[in-house]
Amino acid sequence: MSSPLASLEPALLWQNFDTIRKTPRPSKHEEKIVAEVKKWAAERGFQVLQDEAGSLTIKVPATKGHEKAPTVILQGHLDMVCEKNSDVEHDFMTQGIEVEVVADADLATRRVGDDVHVRAAQRGPVARHQLCPGLAPTHVERGNHNIEARQQ
Repeated sequence: MSSPLASLEPALLWQNFDTIRKTPRPSKHEEKIVAEVKKWAAERGFQVLQDEAGSLTIKVPATKGHEKAPTVILQGHLDMVCEKNSDVEHDFMTQGIEVEVVADADLATRRVGDDVHVRAAQRGPVARHQLCPGLAPTHVERGNHNIEARQQ
């Protein structure tokens, strides 16, 4: 079955968005998205660190000729906030986010709200080696206390 996002541009952003939004990942149950992100990073040869809370840091080498440039850090949470309309049937443990394209390629999430766009947007430039580490905390409700440790 074709994705409703298949014709959107920039294609790389929407391909990444599509993969992430399909992955169920309620807070404290991020195993599937953590595995998917680790796989994505490993396929590109990027170093992945995971702390005791389950949060990820992906270290991406600088583009050749830019090794001395300042490090750029992008951060977004991996879990999805499990909110839905009361009239919607949705199992957050087994279902990802349903989407539809409306009015001039604006995207509407029909079932849940999320920051999946942050994860998708990070992958595009990272895939082209244009920036360095991405932080992906798991339980955003618990706080991002582990980020301070990653600034070394």
